[in-house]
Amino acid sequence: MKVLKFYLKKSLKNVVILVLLTLFISFLSNIIPILSQMVFDEGIMKNNVFNIAVYSSILIGAYIGRGVLNHFSDYLISATSAKIIANVKNEIIQKILKMPVSFFDKQSTAYILSRLNEVNSLSSIFTPTVFNFLSSTISMIGALMYILSKSIEIFVACVSFIPVVYIISNTSITSLNRYSREMLEATANTNNKIHSALEGIIALKELNEEEHMNQSITKEVNQLALKTIHQSKTASKSSQMLNVMVLVVQTLIIGIIGFFITNKKLTIGDYVSMTQYVGMIYSPLIMLQSFKLSIQPTIAAISRINSMLSSNNTENIEESTGKKIDYIKFVKFENVSFKYDTSNESILNNICFDLYSGDRIAFIGKNGSGKTTIAKLLLGFYKNYSGNITINDYELRELDINSLRSKIGIVPQNIYLFEGSVKENIRIGNRVLSEKEFQRRLDRLLEYGFLNGLDLNKKIIDNGKNLSKGQIQQIAFARIFMKDVDVLIFDEATSNMDQNAKEAFQNILLDLLHDKICLFISHTDELMYLVNKKIVLNDGKADIVYDREGIS
Repeated sequence: MKVLKFYLKKSLKNVVILVLLTLFISFLSNIIPILSQMVFDEGIMKNNVFNIAVYSSILIGAYIGRGVLNHFSDYLISATSAKIIANVKNEIIQKILKMPVSFFDKQSTAYILSRLNEVNSLSSIFTPTVFNFLSSTISMIGALMYILSKSIEIFVACVSFIPVVYIISNTSITSLNRYSREMLEATANTNNKIHSALEGIIALKELNEEEHMNQSITKEVNQLALKTIHQSKTASKSSQMLNVMVLVVQTLIIGIIGFFITNKKLTIGDYVSMTQYVGMIYSPLIMLQSFKLSIQPTIAAISRINSMLSSNNTENIEESTGKKIDYIKFVKFENVSFKYDTSNESILNNICFDLYSGDRIAFIGKNGSGKTTIAKLLLGFYKNYSGNITINDYELRELDINSLRSKIGIVPQNIYLFEGSVKENIRIGNRVLSEKEFQRRLDRLLEYGFLNGLDLNKKIIDNGKNLSKGQIQQIAFARIFMKDVDVLIFDEATSNMDQNAKEAFQNILLDLLHDKICLFISHTDELMYLVNKKIVLNDGKADIVYDREGIS
């Protein structure tokens, strides 16, 4: 809600204009019944054609004026709503992108996207209904004042029914809020399952699991439909109860007005105006209920968005603060231990090693031994480790995160390619690089036989499903080659390359990157002749097999 208040303040000018338009609309709404009365009392009842023409013309003008003002009001509301929702969504996206990796460890991508799309439900707050409610409330006050001036008995009758109508309008709100929360959660889970099925469609077909997955998704969809039916049923019941109650009350009051007319205490013109005013009295309550019903998904969405962004992770949101570094000359792990939030066991226990410019170290170990975790810690993805990770003379947690990552390049085991061409994906490695320098570095790679046979203008589809795994690894390496880095991390970086690409990679490493700190994460000894240090990870412990001088 703080975010909404902030952007509402930024749109204060539009809000003020809307309030003024609402006042004018309310004024016109209040004089229309009086003009209708004048047509009867001063025109029809007195057989005065001139008065009929004059008051009818003014009445038509009032209707047209109210319609024009309503049009401008609706347009301004829509424009303000679109701008505020866009700003809120942009801020939430910015916050999500700055969340630490631990946040994404606990949430699936599809689930986060579904929660993000819930921001669209905020549009129900910024609808004409809100300002129509304000306008009708002002009109209600004017209507009560007019009725009081005509008959205190009818005024008392109108006022006495207001609490009853209000109580009925509030029935089922709690149930609707619960259904809205359940629907949003069910929608997020359903989208997550569908996204997972589409991402793994090849595996599903290989395993002949399409039918089972279809049944699972169908179950989720049917549960969502059932919750939607419950919500609609409850909303309809509450709405119809209110409508019937208002019609009954209006009929009773009209009967009282008719009684006063038969006793010559009111005129036919009074009947025309007062029946319209009676409708105005209960109109805000109907609008209020309609607004409460429509806003329930919004209330649930705001609560869910806040819960997602106000978790403990937001306290560690990644910000560009701390000490900046121009280069990395050495890295030191001192008694580093770490465990993931999603696990009860430590994956690293008192790890110690140091690296200097020109060092090439291999981390060997079985799956889950902590090899990739070391790379993640070095990139600053997690700060909740014990011990010390020293970069030059600074503890890693003291460094500016963007400055740190600008000096480290990684070819991860699971490479992600973005929408665009092969060349554009390589360019992502260093967007500030001039086109001339980018082309020079690209030519160097091609000279070594790297990226041969790969169309640089080829459009990438769905994270590279139209490329081989070896080509994807080459793109990832070319991407970090464009960066001015001091530390390079290769996580199974050549496992899918053909022999020519592997040889080109090794030659580039020896000729062009010989002064860099290189970390190799591997299950095999394929690149061991390139390294001067080797660390075997097992059960969270690190055993140094080779050091800078050779065998330890």
